[in-house]
Amino acid sequence: MEIKTLSHEVKDVDESKGLVKAYFSKFGNVDSYKEITAESAFNKSMLEGIGRIKHFKNHDKNIAIGKIQEIGKEDGHAYFVSKLSQNTAGKDAMIEYKDGLITEHSYGYDVINHMMKDNIKVLTEVKLWEVSSLTGWGANSETPMVWMKSLQTEDDIVKAIEMLEKAISITAFSDEYILKCYEKITFFNDLLRVKLPIKEDLTKFKSLLKF
Repeated sequence: MEIKTLSHEVKDVDESKGLVKAYFSKFGNVDSYKEITAESAFNKSMLEGIGRIKHFKNHDKNIAIGKIQEIGKEDGHAYFVSKLSQNTAGKDAMIEYKDGLITEHSYGYDVINHMMKDNIKVLTEVKLWEVSSLTGWGANSETPMVWMKSLQTEDDIVKAIEMLEKAISITAFSDEYILKCYEKITFFNDLLRVKLPIKEDLTKFKSLLKF
């Protein structure tokens, strides 16, 4: 399964109904993977229905935060509407949406058909398996893990710590969520203190980087 990410495309959050609407793909442009997603790409998945399309957090199949209510196309994008769960992960995700901690979305898919146009791969049909809400910066197909792509310098780590400190100031989060934030802050502070090679060391701690 491959993964693509779209940044800053949260369209609507209805806390009273527990609904989130977001774009997860843009049609017709050359993306960061040097590919184009055709408007037809999700047609078959949409016709097959939403029953097996999952809504995860950070591509973690063990953290299902919502149930897809609608998949569609508008304004040159593919979008989803999800009803967030009343479980702990779903409630935490709603807080993250409201407070701007979730700003990006990604989706998992298999390529069914494609064509080449001017040496660019055009995805004409994909099988959509899941959409994911990301609690950090965009991932790429090789490292579908929050922060793994962006944390390359000390400044990046400082920004990550600031984001985590903002999160723990929001007292509505669950105790489990707050504890994980503290664990990450400790880990990143250790990286800064001992000056370990950031990229290589982060790879050893993939499980720690997920909420």
